[in-house]
Formats: sequence, structure tokens, C-alpha cells
Amino acid sequence: MKATASAQEGKHGWRPLRRSLALTLTLVLSLVTLSPLEAKTAKSGANKPQSLPKHKDKKHDVDWVTNYNGRSTNELLYDKRFVGLLKSIAPDVKDVVEKGSSIVDSAYDRLGGPPETVEILNNRFLLAKADMAHFARAKAFLFYDLREKRGILAIVDGEEWPTVFTATKQYTDQSQFPPDFDKALTDWLQHEKVIATAKVFVGPKGKIERTEISKLEALNQIIATNPKAYELYEKRADYLVENGSGKEAISDYTKVIENCTPGEKLPLSRALAARGSLELQDNCLEEALRDFSQAIDINPCTYESASYLAKRAEVYERLNKQEEALKDLQKSIDTNKAYPGYLRRAEYYQRQGKDMEALKDLELELTKCSQYLRTRVLHTRADIHYRKKEYEKSLAACNQALKEDNNAVDVLCMRAQVYQAMNKPELAALDRKKVKSLDPDHELPPLR
Repeated sequence: MKATASAQEGKHGWRPLRRSLALTLTLVLSLVTLSPLEAKTAKSGANKPQSLPKHKDKKHDVDWVTNYNGRSTNELLYDKRFVGLLKSIAPDVKDVVEKGSSIVDSAYDRLGGPPETVEILNNRFLLAKADMAHFARAKAFLFYDLREKRGILAIVDGEEWPTVFTATKQYTDQSQFPPDFDKALTDWLQHEKVIATAKVFVGPKGKIERTEISKLEALNQIIATNPKAYELYEKRADYLVENGSGKEAISDYTKVIENCTPGEKLPLSRALAARGSLELQDNCLEEALRDFSQAIDINPCTYESASYLAKRAEVYERLNKQEEALKDLQKSIDTNKAYPGYLRRAEYYQRQGKDMEALKDLELELTKCSQYLRTRVLHTRADIHYRKKEYEKSLAACNQALKEDNNAVDVLCMRAQVYQAMNKPELAALDRKKVKSLDPDHELPPLR
């Protein structure tokens, strides 16, 4: 659905800069986390890789890596022999993980992130992993069988819906992977909460096998192994809402609320407000009122609190408590000046048939709102004038809105109605034709 972050960086030439920044960050973190002797060595520049070190591949010279058991992944990265180890494992192909990079490049970049601890499992399998969290969810995982002298690289790429790559030229296919690798990789992905929607195997000679996983299935799998991770329930709930399954999302927002600690005020308030919005859609007004009230009380962000006040005002309006609705709308305006509170109150007045009050608030909103919102504000003003049969004023507002965005479909539909009311059917037809050219699936309202 979206291009991965690293692919976009590669396309626009950001990868070399990212590597430079990553190496700088690696050195800084190393000075903080390494022992005094290690920090002194790193600070002096010894073994500091400015680029991938040149190294002749010695396939059977791997005993040296055992010296790094329990030590920092950064130390391992600084050893010039490490690149030779990566090259002995990874197929020599480019443009698989990110544009312009080999698999060794991509793995090396990621392993240069904030350091973790090198492990040796069962006196046989070496594990080294790191995460470039500051540069999207870019991760790498090295698994090496010290007895068989064979290894596998796993790379995670993509921020929102990542892909997991496994690459090796020392195993002909995935069925040969040791069970210890499968378990170690699964445990790592679960710990890192990676929602993998694709898995790519890169085998000898660059042979590629790709398996797609649905987003919902990927979310279900990772939640099953992290049942207390509120952020995963939040992501699944947001996905369900975006795909028209709001009723199913309510239980996930409830899970977010149950699993957040009292100190996690921002995600907690967002989940309460999101659940309140769905309850409002289902006309569960008392439940929505309760959730919005709690969200307002705990949210530390004034802009979001202003939006929740406006939503609670809508609940009060539906409960026919107009005085409380207006109080919340005024609070919304006062809480954060950047929030379009005047627009929200104008829309309330419009629904109440108080056109003059609505027009005054729209004028106030125009004095402060962003260019993006100006189109909506002017469209609302055009609609009020149209219903009052003030067609010249409605047309003027439509024209102003289209100067802000000449492809605003809703405004073009509105102007077509105005032209029809002004007995200018040819101009109405032109606007409707443009709407269809911009959005062929848009349902045109009947001309009145």
C-alpha cells in the first residue's frame, strides 16, 4: 500500500547520508555504553569503519567471532573481519532490500545501530542483532552456525508494514534452515513487535521467493504473542476503522484502555476518544459521553483536548442538551487557538438553523485557519447562502474556495447546484463533468 521508508530514501539518494548519520550515532552510543577500555579505543578511532572495510573472504576462519560472546555488537562491527563474514553469507545481489544497496550494505547499516549483546546459543549458534530505530524500523539479525560454518542474515525493512528478508548463499532453500534459527528469528520478531506483511527469501545466486501476508493476519499473529502490548491493539483497531469495521475495533480500543498504565495518558486518552467516536456513530450516547469526558480529563495535548470537547458537544447536541453543547464548543475555542473551533461551532449553528451566528463564526475562522481548512470553511459558507437562496453570495464563496483548491470535488458539486439554481445549466454541466474526470466513482447528487 505504501512504499517503505528505506526504499524512498534509496530512491532519493538518502541512503549514504543515513549510513553516515547511523555510524555517527553508533560511535556516540558506544562511548556511552561501552566499558572504559572500549570507549577509549572507539574514541581514538581504532577500528572505526568509515565505509565497508575491504576483506578477503576466508570461509573457514570464523573462530575469532567467539571472542565477542557477551560483548557489544558495535565491537563486532568494528572488527575488519566482520564484513568478510557477512560477504561469505549473503548472496551478491543489489536492489533487493533498498535501491542501490547490496544485502551486505543493508545488513551492515542496520547492525551499526544502538548496540546490543552478541550471544552464542548452545555453544554453537552466534546471534547478533541491532535496530536503527531512529531511521524507521530498520533492523538486522545475524545467525551463524559455528560448527557447520554456515549463516543466515535477516533484515527488516519498512516502517508501517515491514518486510522480513532472509538471505543466505550457504543454504539452498528455507527447508534446510536449522530449527534453532527459526525459533531465534521468531522470538526476535515477536520481541521487536514486527508486523511483517511480507517475507522474502534470497537464496544462492540471488534466487528470490516472496510470500505475502495480509495486514490483518499479520496483526493477529503478533498480538497473539504480545497480548499485553497496547500499541498493537491500537494499530489493529485503527486498521479496522480505516477498512469499515468500526464495531470490531471497539473491543481493541477497550484492550488499549485496559493495558495502558495510568501514566500513559496520551495513548489512553486517544483510545477513549476513538471508542467514543464509534459509540457516537452507533448512537450509544451515554457511553460516548463517558469516554469523551475521561479523554478530556487526562489528555496532555491541548489540541487533542479541543477536538474531544467538540466531539462531546456533538454528543450533548444529540442528547438535546444544547446549553452544554455550546459550553463545550466555547471551551474548544479557548483551549487551543490552532484548533478550528469556530468552524465546529459554525457547523453546530448551521445544524440548528442559526445561519447568522454560523456565518459570523465562519468569518472568524477565516482570519486564522490554514489554507487547507479555508476550502472547507468557504464551502460551508457557500452552502448556507445557497439554502438561503442567496445565489450570488454562494457563487462568490464557491469561487473563493476553488481559488484555494481548484480540484475540490465537493465545492464543484456545490457550484453546479448554484449554477443550476441561477438557470445556467451549461456551467453546471461543466462542473459536474470535471468532478467525474477527477473522481470517476464520485456519486453526483441530483440537480435541484
